[in-house]
Amino acid sequence: MVSSQKWKEARPCLIDNMLATLDPLSHRVCQCGKQVVVRCLDCLPLPFLCAECDIAVHTRFVLHNREAVTGGFLQPSSEFHKPIVRLLPVQRPDHVCDCPAGCYNLALPVVSCTSCDLMWSPSVKDILGSGYWPGTLNFCTLFSMDVFQSFYDIKKAAPGMSLKAFVKMLDERTAHFGRTGRISADAFSKSFVEWSAV
Repeated sequence: MVSSQKWKEARPCLIDNMLATLDPLSHRVCQCGKQVVVRCLDCLPLPFLCAECDIAVHTRFVLHNREAVTGGFLQPSSEFHKPIVRLLPVQRPDHVCDCPAGCYNLALPVVSCTSCDLMWSPSVKDILGSGYWPGTLNFCTLFSMDVFQSFYDIKKAAPGMSLKAFVKMLDERTAHFGRTGRISADAFSKSFVEWSAV
């Protein structure tokens, strides 16, 4: 009950911040200075692009899922998926290190100015705008919103699919790729419900 109450209290803030991430006017210019027409969360940390930068970047990264400014909001667009001959991105033979695969302990970035010591770390709006949703209200766990969208789509196509089975599949994928750790079905369930409501 305490957890449900905390989610209920956080809901207005999450809704406001989620809506703010869909507003292209808050990101009026691309890094080159031109007007933003596309958001690509696969291009973080600079996901907002003008038409020219979008073409330059996504001629190489053809499998990125992008959103276009449509009707004043960022929305998925079929314009990005028209048949065009492009090179298929394939695995590079180089590797960064020889460390064995394992758990990734990620931390939120902190950027500071060496001149004035001003520091920045991502806000709720920044995290939501990057495609992540809190698994807990203190952001100890984050879920990719793409995973929620996948579960939502599966539930529409196969209503009998249980959340427990979906989480088990995610755990199997974790093991398949050589990582360890389990997803809390309870945290996934509560977080998914809130994401769906927003």
